[in-house]
Amino acid sequence: TDRGIEFITGLSSGEDKASVGRTIFTNLAISDPARAASWLAAQSSSVWLDQSLSSFIPIAAQRDPATAGRLLSSFSDENRRAKALESAATNIARRSQGSALAWLETIALPEAPVIAEKIKLLPAPGAKGKK
Repeated sequence: TDRGIEFITGLSSGEDKASVGRTIFTNLAISDPARAASWLAAQSSSVWLDQSLSSFIPIAAQRDPATAGRLLSSFSDENRRAKALESAATNIARRSQGSALAWLETIALPEAPVIAEKIKLLPAPGAKGKK
């Protein structure tokens, strides 16, 4: 974990940093979301940060929705933010549609209500394949 963060810190911005960031922060979303979130929140807005957040938030939201929600404001690209929010809400809804909707109510972003409406249209967890 420390070595991965040290490694990404030493890279210059660009495609390599974005690729490495996606990999590192996808793994950290599983193993240590709070620590990764703290480091991500301290970074300056950039394309590589948006890409790292896009990988991190949908996974981290399942383990720590409040932290994932706070990080949404770190995006510089509103479209990437909306996609990450929708992906995170969909992941949560796979377990509990109610939890996803409750989480979206805590998100003070203009796209949250639109995404909540999409989540309401998803089949209830466990309903797939039942007759």
